[in-house]
Amino acid sequence: MKTIAVINGRSYRKKGDKNIKEAVSYIREKLGASVVFTDYARHAEEIARRSSGRELIIAIGGDGTVHEIVNNMDINAQVLALIPLGTGNSLTRDLGIRSARSAIGIIERGKASSIDLIKCEIKAAGNWIMRYAVTTTGLGFVSDSVIIACKYFRPLNALCYTAGAICALFTQKKVTADIEADGVSLGNVRFTGLMVNNSAYAGNFRVFPRASLNDSSLDILIADVNPFSQLLHNIGILTETYFHFSGVERKARALNVKMDRPAPFMIDGEIFDSVTELKYTVMPKRLKILC
Repeated sequence: MKTIAVINGRSYRKKGDKNIKEAVSYIREKLGASVVFTDYARHAEEIARRSSGRELIIAIGGDGTVHEIVNNMDINAQVLALIPLGTGNSLTRDLGIRSARSAIGIIERGKASSIDLIKCEIKAAGNWIMRYAVTTTGLGFVSDSVIIACKYFRPLNALCYTAGAICALFTQKKVTADIEADGVSLGNVRFTGLMVNNSAYAGNFRVFPRASLNDSSLDILIADVNPFSQLLHNIGILTETYFHFSGVERKARALNVKMDRPAPFMIDGEIFDSVTELKYTVMPKRLKILC
């Protein structure tokens, strides 16, 4: 199988331990794969676009690297494999891939399964953009937490999102939007946070413990809470006790969100500014992945 490995160069230089380096050597020497390091933002997108003819793409990075690759690979013809080397690693957590060694074992077995994707049509600054979401998207508290984490707390690695979420508690802004799920209007909804997930995990938080990557549905959480209630909710998720749940959770196959005013939107760690409308559609078993 013709293979290319795309490695987040920044993460590799910062966090590449012995096991990761051994995995890269294995991929290069045993699989005969091309190994390419990213050098700048969106470099993984360029590499994936030029990867036609490669049947397998190995993403060595986090959710952002996976997002860039999935949105630019040929998902009809190519298969994805994962080695975790990121901050959140939502997808690898869901798939139970916790180390480079376990990832190499999965690649050696070569067994592919199909998982869902979320098709997101995003209206930002008056223009429509389409992106596939692999794991998680969000508005309000969710996007604010990611913005703060990436701006101020990157050096904390896996703890950066926890720190971002704590700070975002005190800067929450209300968002109002007309929301429609599976063609049924939920009305003009006011919320502090909206999360739409494909996976159980959002970063290193297991927000939707009953979610599945191949259940052909969106997992949706809408919350309108004060900082104290949000804090209790976060502690319940962090400890996986779920002792305090704030908000309304539901499943749907499609979701439309039309905001009253522009707001930042997060998709797999990427931020879009000035978003006014979102159209979500689940794409069942759209991505082939080694797991």
